[in-house]
Amino acid sequence: CFLTSNINLYAQEIKVVRDFGVWMGLSTKKNVLSDFNLTLEHQIRTFNNSSKLDDYLFDARLKYDINKKFGLTGGLRYVHNTKRIESTENNIRLNLDIEYQKKIAKKTQIKYRLRAQQEFVNAYLFFFRNGQQKVASSSIRNKLKISFNGPKKIKLYSSIEVFRLIEVFREPYFNKFRLVIGNEINNKIDVSIGIEKELSSNHPYSFWFLKTIYKLKR
Repeated sequence: CFLTSNINLYAQEIKVVRDFGVWMGLSTKKNVLSDFNLTLEHQIRTFNNSSKLDDYLFDARLKYDINKKFGLTGGLRYVHNTKRIESTENNIRLNLDIEYQKKIAKKTQIKYRLRAQQEFVNAYLFFFRNGQQKVASSSIRNKLKISFNGPKKIKLYSSIEVFRLIEVFREPYFNKFRLVIGNEINNKIDVSIGIEKELSSNHPYSFWFLKTIYKLKR
C-alpha cells in the first residue's frame, strides 16, 4: 500500500489512519449579471490509495461582488457519497460564504473565506417520506489563502482551512483541518496536493490527496 495504515483500536475494530486519494474535476465560470458570476463544477474523488470511488459531486455557486474586496457566495452541492463503512447516500449541501481579499504586495494576494454549511442526508426523502430526513452535519469553515502571480501565467498558492462541526447532543468542536499547496497554470489547470487531518481524536486520520481541476473556457 502507498499510504494506507491501520491501527487496532479494539479486538475486532480497525481504523485506517493514513490514506491517499485523487480528486479530479471540470469547472466553468460565467458572468450572469454585472456583479454576479456563476460557477459550475463537477468532481470525482477516490480513496483507499485511489482504488475506490469516494464521492461523485456536482457544485453550483453564485457569487455577488460587493466591491473589490468583499464578496458573498451562495452554493448548492449534490453529493453521491459511497460511504467508506456505511451504506451509500445521496446528499444535498447548502452553503453561504463571506469573502475578503486584498493585495499585500505587487504580485501577492491574501484571501479569507468564512463558510457556513449544512448537509442533508438522502434529501430526496424530504419529498417522498413526509420530510423525515435527517441533517448529516452543520459546519463553520475558516479558510485563509495566499497566492503569488509568477512568470508565464503561473499562479502559486497555499491555503489552510479549519472545520468546526456542529452536531446534535454535542458541543461544537474543531474536527479537522485541510492544508493545500497548488499552482494554477495559465488559468486553465489547477493542480494541487493537500492533506486533511482529523482533530479531537485519539487516533487522528490523515488523508493525502492530489487534486486536478480543468477550467473550461467561458
